[in-house]
Amino acid sequence: DRLDLVYATNDGSFGWSGFVTGPLGEMLAAKRPIAEVVTIGPPLMMKAVAEQTRPHGVRTIASLNSIMVDATGMCGACMVPVLVAGRTVRKHACIDGPEIDAHIIEWDKFLPRFDQFKGQELESRRRHGLVPA
Repeated sequence: DRLDLVYATNDGSFGWSGFVTGPLGEMLAAKRPIAEVVTIGPPLMMKAVAEQTRPHGVRTIASLNSIMVDATGMCGACMVPVLVAGRTVRKHACIDGPEIDAHIIEWDKFLPRFDQFKGQELESRRRHGLVPA
């Protein structure tokens, strides 16, 4: 009675059929009391969840463990731009997280990094016969 765990799958194979923002939106619209939302998954989805909960003042945590490499903060792969006191600062997901307040992450600065190697990824898939040439 104190915890609701809601699963969502795009294809409906388990839990809610569709994006996770569907059941979350229903809960928020129903003014259901929500203490905290933890979002884990693709960065674009986590951004959508953060944008959906922000106007309702619901604490939202993004789990950024998927971007960590060495867990020491030395490689810089897990740098996350966040807004603190009106200033952009960088946090390390491996040191400061991996759970970080989703409402302070500057998603529009964070997301482009995930498209950085899109061309090379496509070429690799072509070379390995995973997509038409």
